[in-house]
Amino acid sequence: MRILVISTEPYSHNGVATVITNLYKNDIFAKENMLFFLPSGSNRKMVEELFFYGDVRLYDLKCRRKNPFKYTGILCKLIKEKKIDIVHIHGNSHTTVFELIAAKLAGCKVRIVHAHNTSCRHMTSHKLLSPLFNALCTYRLACGEEAGSFMYGKKPFTVIKNATDTQKFTFDKELRQKYRSELKIAPDTVLVGHIGVIDERKNQLFLVRAFAEYQKTNSDSHLVLIGDGRERENVKNEILSLGIKDKVSMLGVREDVQGLLNALDVFALPSHYEGLPLTAIEAQTNGLPCLISANVTPDVDKTGNVKFLPITDTLPWSDSLAEISVMSDGERESACLAAIEKIRESGYDIKQEAVKLHALYSSLIK
Repeated sequence: MRILVISTEPYSHNGVATVITNLYKNDIFAKENMLFFLPSGSNRKMVEELFFYGDVRLYDLKCRRKNPFKYTGILCKLIKEKKIDIVHIHGNSHTTVFELIAAKLAGCKVRIVHAHNTSCRHMTSHKLLSPLFNALCTYRLACGEEAGSFMYGKKPFTVIKNATDTQKFTFDKELRQKYRSELKIAPDTVLVGHIGVIDERKNQLFLVRAFAEYQKTNSDSHLVLIGDGRERENVKNEILSLGIKDKVSMLGVREDVQGLLNALDVFALPSHYEGLPLTAIEAQTNGLPCLISANVTPDVDKTGNVKFLPITDTLPWSDSLAEISVMSDGERESACLAAIEKIRESGYDIKQEAVKLHALYSSLIK
């Protein structure tokens, strides 16, 4: 099979990139002819690692936005030259119609769209492009039920779960000691963690405000924000204005997220909207209790360790943080093992989903 995987988002430290990497690094795709089409603003190290799994081409993301017709022509030429059998587009809206047009013009009969979110920034364009999108998309995938309903309405779709490598995210008490030492966090200090691109959607401003409320009565605590983005300065200024500079660490983009999870005592995700956040699955795998926005699909709770909270008021978040205590290593190990069993039972182990996707590809080109 000749398969072209397209990411309409920068291939960096985000959920879409993680899903792509997790799916295609499995042995089942080793014998296939894989080609990856990624934005040129992608993370260099991550792109280099992807070369091991197939050919990688970079495109100018500005060109896609400012001159979509030129972009469509470039992509069409590539699909023709490589005689692609399957085009698999990962995106968040019906603007994936440009990739679909390129695939159609190039003569590719299997045109798959993979939905990763429950909303988008450009709803007007999304709605205007819907008729053409529906005419060109031949198979529909989604990371979860709500993401699929947003992208496809009442049309049928298949869920390919945002699964994880459960072994990779197993709790390790030695790593916990190592990272807490590096972060200068005392053993009894409650460490709250958040992972995600720092932007309006992920809602870090809300989180630091909730944490500031929590700090008033629970001073032996600390917040770490892992990630970077256009809202970084606004979040940093809010931390300063709230007087919690010494209680919050902005760690930026990290390559060792799986290690850092061991240091945390609770994971918080106050997003305005998500598809099905892989970071929340990974945090649960590690045995962490999770505080998640009520705007996120309930399907993200695979362990019973998730509490959903409204993002209209910081008080429920500060109160819920106050209920968290530091687990002993033994308690955390037990929580982790129980979580892994439930996650595997629910089908969120990456090996199962990779086999499922490969079987789907095979069935579509027969």
